[in-house]
Amino acid sequence: MLRRPPRSTPLYSSAASDVYKRQDLINAIAEKSGISKKDAGTFLNATIDVITESLQNGEKVQMVGFGTFEVRERKERQGKKLSLIHISEPTRLLSISYAVFCLKKKKKKK
Repeated sequence: MLRRPPRSTPLYSSAASDVYKRQDLINAIAEKSGISKKDAGTFLNATIDVITESLQNGEKVQMVGFGTFEVRERKERQGKKLSLIHISEPTRLLSISYAVFCLKKKKKKK
């Protein structure tokens, strides 16, 4: 279960308590690394572009200690098309590809 950081951390967004906006992330990167906000924004955009391009090429992006981005495919299947008069018709649902992110699992201490 993910926990929201305390309000004192730079990642906390005052507008929506459960959502971190792109600018909040850029500010946090700039503060932690000691670089300008412009450079942090460039870094974030480049990172997202590389991950997106890799996923579009069907590659898995693994960040050791953080998690893995990968593309999964949902196979074609039979479904039902519901209408307003509550009569369901069989229909074919096409296969789709979608991106997922899996967090790294923490090792248990012995």
